[in-house]
Amino acid sequence: MQGFFVWVGLLVSGGAQAAAVPSGTFRAAEARDQARRVAHTAIDEAIDSMNFLARPFARKRLRKATEPCGRIRFAQDGEAVLFQCDDKREVVAPLDGRPVRWKNDSGDEVTLRHQLDGQRLVQVFETENGARENAFVFTPEGDAVRMDVTIRSERLPRPIKFSRWYRR
Repeated sequence: MQGFFVWVGLLVSGGAQAAAVPSGTFRAAEARDQARRVAHTAIDEAIDSMNFLARPFARKRLRKATEPCGRIRFAQDGEAVLFQCDDKREVVAPLDGRPVRWKNDSGDEVTLRHQLDGQRLVQVFETENGARENAFVFTPEGDAVRMDVTIRSERLPRPIKFSRWYRR
């Protein structure tokens, strides 16, 4: 089950190519422990109806995949966006939603897409086991961003959803 979930790539909806992603570094607005609690609660609610033997394995894998970033960084270079969580590998994909292959920090290959729709940048990471979508909603001033996370898999009884805020 290696690579069950990986960091989500950016998916940007077509037609909004003129919009720009606010470049720079954003820091978590909440303490890492609080961010973990929010994600862990969402995970526990989603897997509550799973078989009691499978639940601990799913919980461990999902907790690892949802470890909060202390800081996130964006940079736009023409038609592509770079994203980085803390000191993890940089994620780069075009803004037109075209899929690219990317290797995560564990060495697993995933399909990554970025798409921009106004002040919203959507990043999607997909494997054969599921997908993670990070929707980054920037404030009009570009001084803060909300990251809405959705994790889906046929193995999950329902999607996992939670949000985090980051500020410059």
